[in-house]
Amino acid sequence: MKKIVALVLCFVMAAGLMTGCQKPMDVETLTQKMDEATKAINAQSMDVEMDLEMELSASGVTLSVKLGADATSKSSKEPNQSYMDLKMVMELMGEKQEVSIETYNALEGDTMVTYGYDSTTDMWTKSEQPDYAATVEKLQNVSVSFSELPKEKLILAEEKELVGERECYVLTADLDGTHLSEVMGSLLDADALNMESLGTDADTLVEAMKNADWSAVNLHTVYYVDAQPFLPLEYTGEVTGVGEVMNGLFASLMEMLGGGMPEGVEFEIEVPVFTFTCSNITCEGVEVPTAPQEAIDNAVAQEELDALMQEQQLPGGGTYELTAGADTVTVVLPETYSVYEEASDCVGAMTADYTADVTYALITKLASEEELVSELMEEVEWAKEDGWYLSHTEPADYQGFRCMTINFNDDTATYYYWKELNESLFFINLYTEGNDVDVDELLNAVQIP
Repeated sequence: MKKIVALVLCFVMAAGLMTGCQKPMDVETLTQKMDEATKAINAQSMDVEMDLEMELSASGVTLSVKLGADATSKSSKEPNQSYMDLKMVMELMGEKQEVSIETYNALEGDTMVTYGYDSTTDMWTKSEQPDYAATVEKLQNVSVSFSELPKEKLILAEEKELVGERECYVLTADLDGTHLSEVMGSLLDADALNMESLGTDADTLVEAMKNADWSAVNLHTVYYVDAQPFLPLEYTGEVTGVGEVMNGLFASLMEMLGGGMPEGVEFEIEVPVFTFTCSNITCEGVEVPTAPQEAIDNAVAQEELDALMQEQQLPGGGTYELTAGADTVTVVLPETYSVYEEASDCVGAMTADYTADVTYALITKLASEEELVSELMEEVEWAKEDGWYLSHTEPADYQGFRCMTINFNDDTATYYYWKELNESLFFINLYTEGNDVDVDELLNAVQIP
C-alpha cells in the first residue's frame, strides 16, 4: 500500500508539471508563459493532500478502505536533490493505522542516492539508482508541457481570483482517458517509472498496464496561476473512473498470472473518491533538507552487516541436532536457508534476500499454553501501539503443531509454532516479508523422535 501511495503522490505532483499582462489573456498565451516560467525554476516546495476511498467486493463481501495522505515536498535542480515528508492514515474495517515516511534524495556523481525512514519498521534504509542521467533523459522525452495539452480541454476563467494576497488566473483542465492513456503508454515504453524496482513481476505489471482500458478515467484539475511570474500557486484535482481501470487491470493480471478468477468468485473495485490538493507552492527561498546523520549511520551499519554476511558465505541447508535434557530434535534446513546462529538448543537461519528468518529452539516449558499465548500477545499490543498491527489468529492446530500468526500492515508477518516434548517446549519463530515463504517446507524440516 505504501508503494501505491508513493506512486499516486508522484502522479499528483506530475499533474502540476504536465499540465503582469496588460492585454487580455488567452489559454495559448498563458500556457506558453507557464512553460517559460517552469523551465526557469531551480527549486520548489509544496504541500500535498490526498483523499482516496475504495470499496473491494468479493462474492458478496465488501471491504471499505479510506486513505488520507499529507506530504511536504521540496526539490532543487542545482544541487539535484529532493525531500518528502509523508504522513498517511489508513482506515480499514473501522481501525485506523498511521504511517510516517521520510525520503531524502541526492545526486552523487551519476548515482541518485536515497535515504528513507519508515515508521512501521522504525528503520532507515539506503538505496541507489545508478546511471541517473539516463532516467532523467527518459522523463524529458515523455514529459508534457502546459502548452502541449489539448486546447479544447482547457478553460480560462474570465475573472482572476485571489490566493492569499496574490492575484491568479484560474485555468481548468479536463483530461480524458485517451490523453492519459497516451501519457501512461509513453512512460511505460520509456521505462520512466522504474518498474524494474518491483521485482520479478514487473514485466507482467507493465504489460497489464499497457493493455488496460483508460477510457473511463477523467482528470479534472483547476490551476490557480500567479499573474506574475505565471506559476501555479495552488491546484486541486479530482480523478474519476479509477475503479474501472483497476478492475480491468486486476482481471488482466489474474489472467496472465493464473488463468483468470476462480470459478464462482466475483471481484470488483470501486473508487468513489480520489481528490488531491497541492498548495503553498513556492519557488523562492527553498532549502531542501539533506539526510540526517542518523540515516547515514544506520545505512553504513546495514552495509557493514551485509558485507559481513557476504564475507562469511554461510552455507545453505544442513542438518542440526538440538538437545535440551532428554529431548532431541533434528532440523534438516532447506538449501535456501543459511545459518547465522547455532547453539546446542537452537538454530537460526535466513534466506539470502533476508525475506524470511526462522529460529528453531528448545525452550523451558511454561505452566500452560495460555501463559505462552499471553507472552506472544505482547507483540500484538506493541504493534498496535506503533500503528502497524493488521490482524492475528487465535491458537490452532497445524501439521502436528500448535500455531499462531501476527500480520502487520507492511506485508510482513510473524508465525509461531510450538509442540510440547517430555521436558521442554519445541518452538519455531518465523518472520517473513511478502507471501512467498513455504511454511510447510520449514515444518517438514523438523524430525521429532
